[in-house]
Parts: sequence; C-alpha cells; structure tokens
Amino acid sequence: MPRTIDLLRASKLPSNMMQFAAKGALQVPPDENLEILVYLAKHNTIFADTARMTLAGWEEKASLAAAADPKTSHEVLDYLIAPENLRPKLLPALLENPSVADGELAKFAISASQESIDTMLRSSRVRAATGVLNVLRSNPYLKPEQASAVAGLLNASRPTSVPMAGEPQLDEAVA
Repeated sequence: MPRTIDLLRASKLPSNMMQFAAKGALQVPPDENLEILVYLAKHNTIFADTARMTLAGWEEKASLAAAADPKTSHEVLDYLIAPENLRPKLLPALLENPSVADGELAKFAISASQESIDTMLRSSRVRAATGVLNVLRSNPYLKPEQASAVAGLLNASRPTSVPMAGEPQLDEAVA
C-alpha cells in the first residue's frame, strides 16, 4: 500500500482528506505528517496557507526531533532552516544535522540575525565549515566581535605550510 505522501504527490487524495492533511490531522506517523505538511505548504496553492499555519504551531518536541534526525527528508529540513520558517529553538539541531546541506546553511547565514549568528558560532559543524563561515562574514547584521570570531575561525582553518625536507623551519632560520 502506498504511503499517504505518495498518494498526495500523485493527486489521488480527495479534497476532504487534503483538508485534514493541511491541518496535520491524518492518522500517519509523525515524520510523514511533517513531510505532508511541508509538501502542501510548498506545492499546493489551495491548502498551502493552512499547512504553513499548522507547521508554525507544530509541537516543538516533534519538530526538534525532526530537525535533529538525519533521516528526515531533505524537503522538510530545507523548509525548517529557511529564514521565513525558522523556529529559533530548532536552529542548534538543524546546524548539527549532517543531512542539512552546507549550501542551505550558507543561504541561512547570508541574512541570519545576530542571535542566529551567535548560535551558528557555537555550532561545531559551522565552526569547521569554511564555506559557511565565508558567507557568514558578509552578513550585514554581523557585530564586530562576531566578525572577529569568524575571522579567527577562518584563519585557524587555513593550512599552514609544511617545509620540504631539508628546508629550515621558520624558527631555525631566525636563530
């Protein structure tokens, strides 16, 4: 039997079921419910607003579990990390989730608020992601101390040159 999300994508659900789906009221597993809501919010003109409102009020514990789970669909993770949909309490989990593409983190970093930048700078994944840090460096909301932290992380991630065999090391050459 096909999953409900597959029936929805194939436009095989009756309108009353679509309405239930947009309210998160279908009897399906929580992860599929989220996937259905995101699909409706992004791809259905009739039920998109209802689905977005349902997602905005979705239980925080379930949303946090989805944000942290690497098995959550990419479409759901991309929806959750999008600046217009982000719930600040989900950000730490989304930043550390390896299934959230670095490109999505970079898109978020472009216009992240100062509070979100602070959260990003506490993320071990972001601290090691040179591409995300480079984008974050151009964020217009970056405070001087945040810019300094980003610069320090970028400088620390640059490879140091290793002398070839027989070349004097810097401290030997000075001595």
